[in-house]
Amino acid sequence: MTYVRKFVEAVLAYTKAPQVVIIGHSMGVTLGRKIIKGGNTVDHVQGNYTLGASLHDKVKLFVGIAGANFGLTSCYGST
Repeated sequence: MTYVRKFVEAVLAYTKAPQVVIIGHSMGVTLGRKIIKGGNTVDHVQGNYTLGASLHDKVKLFVGIAGANFGLTSCYGST
């Protein structure tokens, strides 16, 4: 998730734009919301880490299409 956050920050720095528009689909909606929100997070690869401050003031519009609203669900032990 940090690479997506760094990409948004790099776009802002490179373009010198005051805000960006972010469009996400499926898991991109879940990731997009979290990178905009910032703060502490945890995942199975990186463990506990922080994404930094909120980007709410840097995002003009966020479009989420068919989002995975509760993250990724894995069904363990099902047949």
